[in-house]
Amino acid sequence: MKKVALTLSMFLISMNALAGDYDTPEMAIRTLEKIYAEKNIEKVLEARDFEAEAKFMIQKMNPKLSNDMEVMKKIADLLLLGTRQEIESGFPDFTNLKCTLHDKKTLDSEVVQFNEVCIFPHQGKSEQLVHAYKGKKGWRFINYVTEKP
Repeated sequence: MKKVALTLSMFLISMNALAGDYDTPEMAIRTLEKIYAEKNIEKVLEARDFEAEAKFMIQKMNPKLSNDMEVMKKIADLLLLGTRQEIESGFPDFTNLKCTLHDKKTLDSEVVQFNEVCIFPHQGKSEQLVHAYKGKKGWRFINYVTEKP
C-alpha cells in the first residue's frame, strides 16, 4: 500500500511540475515564456488551451458553427498540430529578453489581454498583444482573434 501511495504521490508531483504555474493570467504567460527557454515541446503544448482557441476562432469567423463540437475538436487538433510543427522547426528564443505586461484588459468571458513589451539584448523593442484564458486547467496562453479578418 505504501508503494502505491508513493507512486501516486510521485505521479502527482511530476504532473504538477509539467503543468507549470497557471494561477493568474500573468503567470500563464510567464510560464509559457519560461518553457520556451527550456525547449520542452510537451510543456509548451500544455501551456496553451487549443480548445479555447478553436472556440473563439469559430465564434469570430463563423458563429453558426460555434455549437458544432466536431468542428471545434478538429480545429483544436489542427491548431495543436500546427504549433507542434512550428516548434519542431525551432523554438522562439526568450532567454535574453526582458518582457513586461501592460494594459491588462478583460475581453470575452474569461479572456484577458495584455500589451507585452519585450526588450532585446541589443536594446531593440517589440510590442504585441497576448492573451490568457481561464478554463478547466486554470489560466493558459491562447492565440485570440480580436477582430473578424
